[in-house]
Amino acid sequence: MRPLRPADVMAAARALLSAPSDARPELLRRMMVEADMADSYRRRLGRVHRIWGNGTLASAALVRPLAGWQKPDDSDLLECLALVTDALLVRDRIGHPLAQDMQRRTVGSSSSRAGAISSPQSAQ
Repeated sequence: MRPLRPADVMAAARALLSAPSDARPELLRRMMVEADMADSYRRRLGRVHRIWGNGTLASAALVRPLAGWQKPDDSDLLECLALVTDALLVRDRIGHPLAQDMQRRTVGSSSSRAGAISSPQSAQ
């Protein structure tokens, strides 16, 4: 996913706001994955993805229905903004889950790598 801007957070929140509350976490996860895939596509091929856009969270959100503008103190909007910011904070702290899964499949889990390390420090 490309670097975040305030418009990304608001667009994602407005897309979430237009969805039923129980569907919002999955929708947000999907938008973040689509933004990641679109960004990879853009970097690899040098052009934007025809559906998900340029790799920003906003471009992944803007292909969906968006709720109209709300008052800044609207409780539903604030809940959606909190959902987006919480997900982004988790992503920032632990990294992208798909990237971690890909790394595990490529390199192997840390327990399977321990025996393969041949440095003198690993034998201690």
